[in-house]
Amino acid sequence: MYHHIQDKVSAQEKNQLALTVEIETFRSQMEYLKARGYKTLGMEELMAFFDREVPVPKGSVLLTFDDGYDDFYKNALPVLNELGLKATVFVSTGLLGNPGYLSWEEISQATPSAYLFANHTWSHKNMQTTKEKIEFEISTADTQLAERALNSPKIFAYPYGLVSDYAKKYLEELEYKLAFGTRLGSTLCKKQRFELPRVRVGNTELSNYGF
Repeated sequence: MYHHIQDKVSAQEKNQLALTVEIETFRSQMEYLKARGYKTLGMEELMAFFDREVPVPKGSVLLTFDDGYDDFYKNALPVLNELGLKATVFVSTGLLGNPGYLSWEEISQATPSAYLFANHTWSHKNMQTTKEKIEFEISTADTQLAERALNSPKIFAYPYGLVSDYAKKYLEELEYKLAFGTRLGSTLCKKQRFELPRVRVGNTELSNYGF
């Protein structure tokens, strides 16, 4: 799981160091995966494993980016394109086009077969709130993404990693297939498909995470 991909000076100026992986570090991490034969999965492949027991290739990883920052387009996307790696970007649709965030135009320029732009609510509201707010946040983003033929298959990530039973229930009603939190973990199983764990990657070698 990544957030910002940017240089250290920019991260310091914007007080984003804690959520930043520097550009050259990110490149070295992606080159590390490529050189060691890791396969970046699309969400369809994880769903096929859960639903039809289609084997996942050994040495597979999911690359996810939260919040939809514009440095994904500027700094991460060129590296991913160059190395032929897949990724999912969770966007809060109401923030798109604001300073520091992706625009719809930038999203449209990404290759659909390689990049899934998925639901991260409308305003990055945490899901431990009222039923009405949960429904508004999820459904508004769902509609805006669907209008642009995005978020197919339907995948969700909980802002701040805050999960609620009602959010999980509502996602199922809207026919979402998977949902991710921020709880640490690398083993994904069907019974937790609406609260999947992830590994937050920082400014260090991927070997430190067991890769």
